Amino acid sequence: TISYTLSLHDALPISKQLQPQAYKSSLIPLYLEYKKAEKSISTYGENWLKQINKITNRIHTNFSPLMDTGRLSCGGKDKSRGIEYVNIQNLPADTRTRGCFTVQEDSNVLIDADYSGQEAVIFANKCLDKNLLDFYDNGYGDQHSYVAKLCFPKELQDIPLEEVKKKRPDLRQKAKSAGFALQFGGVGATIASNLGIPLEEGNEVEEAYYNAFPGVKDYFQKVIDETMQNGYILFNDFTKRKSFIDFFDEFKELEKKFTREYWDKYKEEKKKDSSKFHSELLPEVREFFRLRGIIERKSKNYPVQGSAGDCTKLATYLLFDNLRKQNLLNIVKIINIVHDELLLECPEELGDTISKLTQECMEKAGTYFCTRVPLRAEPAIAKYWKH
Repeated sequence: TISYTLSLHDALPISKQLQPQAYKSSLIPLYLEYKKAEKSISTYGENWLKQINKITNRIHTNFSPLMDTGRLSCGGKDKSRGIEYVNIQNLPADTRTRGCFTVQEDSNVLIDADYSGQEAVIFANKCLDKNLLDFYDNGYGDQHSYVAKLCFPKELQDIPLEEVKKKRPDLRQKAKSAGFALQFGGVGATIASNLGIPLEEGNEVEEAYYNAFPGVKDYFQKVIDETMQNGYILFNDFTKRKSFIDFFDEFKELEKKFTREYWDKYKEEKKKDSSKFHSELLPEVREFFRLRGIIERKSKNYPVQGSAGDCTKLATYLLFDNLRKQNLLNIVKIINIVHDELLLECPEELGDTISKLTQECMEKAGTYFCTRVPLRAEPAIAKYWKH
């Protein structure tokens, strides 16, 4: 049985609805793969060819400096000029796609520098979970295999860490999904949806992760409590940037209603299956938990994403300032910023120098946000977009 949940208020694409149910039919994964290929053609195909500027022979887009999370966003529409900009931040990170982007002059090179696990490292610096810190302090190799070993100790007790990826990729994938989902404010249902497994199994993976990394759960509760008290989310202590909950007053007013007497009345009316329960009490309770869920998800997610955004912006500023002082602006061009990645174009003879400078600026920016586990950057020099 394949179920569909649709509403006029919040209708999800069919592919999003089918993803959590992929295990129910062999046709679903095939359909999802088809839709993925279809998107590659429509989103990253002919539309991009139309965006090539006839004068510069480059693709130009528009960056917006502030999303809710503090990251840069890209693309959008300029209605007054009739321009629809492409989003160069969401291109697939595979060689087949990115290899299409090359230097404009044969005498130039591209320098592609990205942070090594930027959000994971920032997250470890924030939650300070003992087992996460142990991974970084001792350099255990593949992080997802390490997480799997701690989440599933019984199943993996006889498998060395370095063999987990080969012998139990299923458990490694569950551990990987749990780390990403929970860090971004998800729950067991998110894990189940991402992996296409039953909800009960997703909840079990969530519980296993929190058992393995108790400091993460404590950290999440701390940031949620602070948001519930302050009405805003503090990204970090360096920039002290905040994201205010725009419906916070509405939420707090609703919260005041839920006294012991209210819940007694709720249970009584629910038992009677009364019209008051369906028309008044149930919608009110649903709205309260909907708003609380949004606050909790943002509280878990925004400090890490916001700090990552601040870090990349600071790195870009430090690099730009160095280029300005060395009279290298327009000789060295910052041509793209993709969340944790800087892409530059420069003359080949400057490649090594600019590569080192970019790495230094990125790692210096990291020191302001990561005081316990250092944040590293890895530059590469090539004739095409390599990472």
